[in-house]
Amino acid sequence: MKTIAFGPVRDKKPGSWFWFKELMDELSKYYKIKYVTFGEKYKANITFILKHKRFLEEKLSEKKKVLYCPVDAFELEEQVITCREDTRIHTIVLSSDRLRKYFCNRTNVHLIHHQAKFIVDVPYNEFGHIIWVGGEKNWPIVRNYIGDRFLITKLSLQWTKEKQIQLFKNARSAIDIKAIQLFKEYYKPITKAVDYLASGIPFACNGGHPAKEFFEKYYDLYIPSPITNFDYWNSKEYWEKIQKIKPVIREDFSLQNIGWQYKKVIDDAIKN
Repeated sequence: MKTIAFGPVRDKKPGSWFWFKELMDELSKYYKIKYVTFGEKYKANITFILKHKRFLEEKLSEKKKVLYCPVDAFELEEQVITCREDTRIHTIVLSSDRLRKYFCNRTNVHLIHHQAKFIVDVPYNEFGHIIWVGGEKNWPIVRNYIGDRFLITKLSLQWTKEKQIQLFKNARSAIDIKAIQLFKEYYKPITKAVDYLASGIPFACNGGHPAKEFFEKYYDLYIPSPITNFDYWNSKEYWEKIQKIKPVIREDFSLQNIGWQYKKVIDDAIKN
């Protein structure tokens, strides 16, 4: 059985860690998974690096074969270009469809989205909550965008999986707002929208949001504005459209499907 070294393991784990730990559990069906951190000596067929640039540089300097998944680590366009031009990185896996344009002339670059993680079946509930889930530092962006137009039930501080599932069950609809004038925000993964839509929750966002572009382009699903299309966003008509496409989204973003996509990339990277 081949070995994947995955890291860096840190005391303070990034939010994406919870998706990738679940992914590693799935990949353990096919590989031995070794969790590693800074300065650690180990043997593995490939090192899977999540986001951290200093850890990436450490392993490249040790001449490890590296699969790098930056997720949302790029703050500036220059950082993307630096990554693209670094031929020491064997394989790059992007989590953003929008980033692919920077890598069109480089081989061994793949797009694999995060798996759907928090899924429940949410019935139509015209008296439910409008919900938002995210880091507390991002809440002012949402608040400034919507003003005092409507109330939002948010989950940011003291987050737990159980709290998020309960929030979903009580949802009428869900919102996400990105500060798309910032490079990092414009190229964010579509993770939250996937969980909302896979649960059948009517989702709205601001124009330019990566999830709006993605689902309208690949799923022919119009994602409304929470301000100009408030009534449609919270309508049974929109809820019913999402119920029809929900099984497809669940299948496309299932852990098994995402895991299999990673397996194909990892097998090819180890072989070559």
